[in-house]
Amino acid sequence: MNAKTFSHYFRQLDLFTKPVQLLIKKEEGHKTTIGASLSLIVIVVMSIFFVNSLIVYADRSKPVTLTTEVYHAEPKLFELQPNNFTLQFGFQDATFATYIDESIYFVEPFLVSKSVEIINGTQQSVYNYAELPLVQCSKDIIKQDSLAEYFSHFDLATNFCIDWNKIDKINMQGTFDAVNYQYILLKFKMCTEKNKKKSISECKSKEEIMKKLNHNYLSLQMSSYYVDLQTTQSPYIPKGEDLFTTISSQIFKEITIYLQPVTTYTDSGAFFSDIHYDTTLKYLHHTEMIDFNEEDLIANVAIRMHTIEQVNYRQYTRIQALLAELGGLWNVLFTISMLIQIPFSSISYKLQIINSLFNFDGQEETINDDQDNFLFSHQDAPIINSKQSSKIYAENIQKNTLNDIQQTNRKLISPIKIGNTPLKKSKFQRQDSFRSSIKSSYKVQQKLQELNQQCMKIQNAGTLDEDIKVKTIDKLNQQVKGFFQTVSKKLTIPYYKYILSLLKLFQDDQQVKQMNFSINRMEKSFDILYIIKKLHEIDKLKMILLTKEQIKLFDYLPKPTISSNPEKEISGHQYFSILKPIKTNYQMALEAQQAYKEILFKIHDPINKQLVECMDENILEFLQFQLCRNDGEQQEDDLLNDGTIQEAKQRVNSDQILDNFDNTSQQNI
Repeated sequence: MNAKTFSHYFRQLDLFTKPVQLLIKKEEGHKTTIGASLSLIVIVVMSIFFVNSLIVYADRSKPVTLTTEVYHAEPKLFELQPNNFTLQFGFQDATFATYIDESIYFVEPFLVSKSVEIINGTQQSVYNYAELPLVQCSKDIIKQDSLAEYFSHFDLATNFCIDWNKIDKINMQGTFDAVNYQYILLKFKMCTEKNKKKSISECKSKEEIMKKLNHNYLSLQMSSYYVDLQTTQSPYIPKGEDLFTTISSQIFKEITIYLQPVTTYTDSGAFFSDIHYDTTLKYLHHTEMIDFNEEDLIANVAIRMHTIEQVNYRQYTRIQALLAELGGLWNVLFTISMLIQIPFSSISYKLQIINSLFNFDGQEETINDDQDNFLFSHQDAPIINSKQSSKIYAENIQKNTLNDIQQTNRKLISPIKIGNTPLKKSKFQRQDSFRSSIKSSYKVQQKLQELNQQCMKIQNAGTLDEDIKVKTIDKLNQQVKGFFQTVSKKLTIPYYKYILSLLKLFQDDQQVKQMNFSINRMEKSFDILYIIKKLHEIDKLKMILLTKEQIKLFDYLPKPTISSNPEKEISGHQYFSILKPIKTNYQMALEAQQAYKEILFKIHDPINKQLVECMDENILEFLQFQLCRNDGEQQEDDLLNDGTIQEAKQRVNSDQILDNFDNTSQQNI
């Protein structure tokens, strides 16, 4: 495989192939005001949504969340530490005042751990009891700063707390049926001589104890959490959990407090996954069992883990997801706007094409302002040569002068009628009679005379700066362009009538008939088979006009060559329409005027005669008028040769500006 073949197949991988497009007046597509308005609305809506999305992305207050529950037969190990767990408890009397009196009751706190061991060949559960250090509560014992205010409402000195100064952590794991099981056990007992603590010299009498514990309550406060997935920090917000229950010396209570494991997975990646998780224990619920009091036990409180774990997922918006949302919204808005705009764009596009190709009988005449307007942006040749700029001044020009010139130019565009009667002769016959009849048209002569007078005022004005001279020349150039604008009869049809015509309404309307007929002809011209047939006609013309030998040489004619000066006209036989210099309407009109003058000398040529007969009526009449005016000026020049030199100069100066509009501009092209 050679390099050329490899390059050919390699280019087939190009995903960004530029499609081949046809242009209409240097535009790749048809654009309408309605389409631009809808596009602006879509852009504004997309901009608002984009800015709002950026704010939400930067704020990170609205993640995508999911909450579920997972069952664990053996909950995993979790460590309770001073910064995530606080526990205080005590007895309350009938007045709801907590008290500590070990001569009435005392607490035996344990950290219970269960393990399975094989003893004598059998599997047995072994429970180990480790003492949990307790101390009277104080502000220094409360290590969770966020709960300091909550616990400040209690009488801390009359409650028991875990002494975190003697222990650094408490392990919580498993359940009753698990192999490994660890939990907190608090045993509340009445003081007796057998079980009293060493720090107590003597317990109170049984009657006093029974009376004191007759209407008591167990007050227990512990730290817990609620989950806030909207926060950007830790999703667990500490809170205090209260538990109150009755205590009596007549009954025994078995209280079990369940702590639920909570795990939150957070994906905070901007482009790729970046997952981290937080876990904690929160109060879920508690159960109570009542039994007859036996011996000295009042209550047992067990704090253990629950088998159901709450799992939360939250994911912050990624940039690619944000772009995907924008893309989806764009597609929706674009589709809706396109459906709204399609009928208006369709009629506007078709009207632009058919109005560029045809004139329509029965329609109002309008100046063809859009005819080759795109050429003006490339080249705008001056009408008045810079050589004459030194003779043109604008000190005494008033605004109404230029307005009169503009009005005069526009009025000359309208079709000319002789004696207010339509011309019924053939176009070629009118060419012969027009020269004599136009001289007798007082109205046209008066307008041109006014234009000539205004030009003389410009010439006779005082000397001004060069900038004012140039501006004055530019204004005159713009005014005289009105002579060379063509008039067309464009079809205008309301949008509602077009839409209803699609529903087979207004079928007898003249505009609808003209539109349907012209659109059918236009669509036929766009057919590739029609284009191929026209290419065949060109081959037939070659066969008719060229001999067999000429056709063979015809295939070897060179392709167009762009010279070092592309704006220079092609001379000789090297003519190619694609290389024809871009010219304004005025430049082409001057060339047409000179060509018309030369064709009149060869009017007996059948092709020339047919060409003149097929010309636009308004353009033809103006060319005839220009030819008559030039002939009249030539006669005046002949009369000046018999007068004095001074009079001749005055007459030449009075007509100099008007001549610049025609003859001098032709030399500059």
